[in-house]
Amino acid sequence: MELRRNAFYRECMSYKDKYDEEMISDFYAYYGAQNKLSKKMRFEEFNYWDTAKMMHLWENNPISKAKAAAAIRLERAKKGGAGRGGSGKVLGCSAAENNPEQKAIAAEREAADAKREAEMKAAREGSISLEEYVKTKPDSMLAKMYAKK
Repeated sequence: MELRRNAFYRECMSYKDKYDEEMISDFYAYYGAQNKLSKKMRFEEFNYWDTAKMMHLWENNPISKAKAAAAIRLERAKKGGAGRGGSGKVLGCSAAENNPEQKAIAAEREAADAKREAEMKAAREGSISLEEYVKTKPDSMLAKMYAKK
């Protein structure tokens, strides 16, 4: 496994004249991650693999790059915060920290959650318990089922 990992690392680093080292490091950390069940690295699970093409896609796809970066930060945090001050906290994982658009989306979600909670609370205020219902409708099927317990 270590030989394969080193070979993949050397292959990734062979592109350092074309891509910056941080991007290569993130790419290697993501595709070099080992699957615990199959004992293969992520890139080895592809039927067809072309490192040059995948690096080009990685560089030009901000969505997958952001997801992968978050996965990498999470993995590093699980390992004790390696490279992040050793605190074990996942730093910089919140997309809303620096992005105003993400902040607005987060605020909308919080407002929708608060509205939904208020609606549920109002619905509960007008409802009665099962025991109260059974007392008001003693001949109902529900009352008979409840009485069997």
